[in-house]
Amino acid sequence: MGVFDLFRKNKNIITDNGLNKIYYDNGKGFIKEQFVKTNGVIDGEFISYERNGTYQKKQFKNGEICLTVEEQLEKDRQEKIYKTIQEQIDNLLALDNLIVKLIHIPFLMQMENPTIEICTKWINDKLGNRFDEELIMFYLFTKRNFYINELITSGNETKLIDSIFTTEIKNYQRRRLIPKFKFEWYNYTLSEQILDKLLMDKNSGIKLECGLSIWGNGISKRIFSQDSVFFGLNCDAYLLIHKVLANSEKRLDKYFLNRSLEKTFKEKSVPENENEEMIIESTENEIISICNKNKLNQEELVMSLY
Repeated sequence: MGVFDLFRKNKNIITDNGLNKIYYDNGKGFIKEQFVKTNGVIDGEFISYERNGTYQKKQFKNGEICLTVEEQLEKDRQEKIYKTIQEQIDNLLALDNLIVKLIHIPFLMQMENPTIEICTKWINDKLGNRFDEELIMFYLFTKRNFYINELITSGNETKLIDSIFTTEIKNYQRRRLIPKFKFEWYNYTLSEQILDKLLMDKNSGIKLECGLSIWGNGISKRIFSQDSVFFGLNCDAYLLIHKVLANSEKRLDKYFLNRSLEKTFKEKSVPENENEEMIIESTENEIISICNKNKLNQEELVMSLY
């Protein structure tokens, strides 16, 4: 802004009834916006100008932008999706409040898929068939996977897991609007590399769903057909897997440190039988061995329900 601009008159016209004109540079520059207000509400044509002279027109009615046919259809579609998801969340929260009194998470996480299907019918009977069976099964599958993932990745054996999962349900609508991505330069930890592979569904090759997945047409039923080597273990086995991953991270850190020392001092410090691929492979084999050795008798779990 020049010296002479200080003496220019503010040209802004602001009124609750009539034509409004807003100018750049605190009312002393070029036109920025032009619109009409009726009783303090924008009504009619709204024109916004860029400094280069280009402009854009929008239509307002009672303070709201008038949408095109295509925009209105998209808005209606998004509102329908939001409503469907919110209805499912409300149903899950009502179900959550009842199921936590019937079945405890340490018991649920030991179940393989067929056992959960039987448990679903047992719960539905206990609740007087008030809920859709698919919704109950979706809740049980998701909660089991969620807890298994928590134990393996963080070693979090908290007694508050029920409340944590309840919070996951409550926050789902908000979290699904936040884009999830990793930058190209993001470096996966050894644990992430191994779990990305071992948490793959054996049938479809798609990563196991360890959290809520609800779409515009309702709950994601894909979770019902997913299977994993991690299913059917007890809490101690999952915590042991977490320790194996933590120890392997230390092995890998030591390997990279020794490699760095080799380059610096030109002396051999890395064993011939130790490299990144070998550490990953031996860790995977150790985890699979733990899973195979600690499979629980599912018939006994079913019997304990009745």
